[in-house]
Amino acid sequence: MKTTLKLTSMALATAGVLATGMASAQVQAQGQVGGGAAATGFPQAGATAGDSDHDMMVGRLAVGYLGRRGMLIGRGDPQGAPGPAVDSVDAPIVGIRFWATEMVGIDAGIGFFANFGDTTVESGSTTVTVDDAGDTVFMLHGGVPLALANTDHFSFQIVPELNFGIAQQTIQPPPGAAGGPPTLPEVTNTGFHFDVGARAGAEIHFGFMGIPQLSLQGSIGLLINMDSTTQTYAAVPNVSQEIKISRSATAIGTTVYDNPWNIFTSNVAALYYF
Repeated sequence: MKTTLKLTSMALATAGVLATGMASAQVQAQGQVGGGAAATGFPQAGATAGDSDHDMMVGRLAVGYLGRRGMLIGRGDPQGAPGPAVDSVDAPIVGIRFWATEMVGIDAGIGFFANFGDTTVESGSTTVTVDDAGDTVFMLHGGVPLALANTDHFSFQIVPELNFGIAQQTIQPPPGAAGGPPTLPEVTNTGFHFDVGARAGAEIHFGFMGIPQLSLQGSIGLLINMDSTTQTYAAVPNVSQEIKISRSATAIGTTVYDNPWNIFTSNVAALYYF
């Protein structure tokens, strides 16, 4: 009996020593792992206020595509009768997004589009070159994204925004008979655009693929659009005086309008955070 009690006491003592040693080794290993992660300089999820991909982007700057914005422009033609004709032009917006806090961010972007060309007509020994009508579109975009709910790779947001744009087009008339001076007017078409409204949607981060810095945003919203257009027919000596036609329009509607494909053009943004 004495021998059995002695062996039992020794076994308990040995188990206690082993348990103490294992606990000490685990604490040391955890300290080494934490120190190694800090030494690498990579951002740790525990250093942010939350554990979603969105929380990791707070204080970081993103660059990317912010969607396509459209506006109206006058559409006069030297060979057509003057009238309040209009058409639409658009430009892709490229810009930045910065999250000042987990909830409030800033969007800023610029859009530009221009096309040029000319047409040459050869008839016998006569060659006539006329510049094609080209559009020049310039747009500014600003917004204040508000992240209302964030979880894992998903962030639900409302984005109040405004857009400002100008556009211009100049159409040269064809030359007169036998290459003489034009008998039709040069036409200058312009457009001025301003809209304000808000969008609601989601920003999806690609953290599930190991790249939370990359995100896509899809949204729909309501905008108030204000457009003014002009068509100016220059004076032609001994033929006509200058004619200027102005038109203004205000519209309220969703960002999708009557084309569901606008969801994938005007309302989708792609961003990369640095």
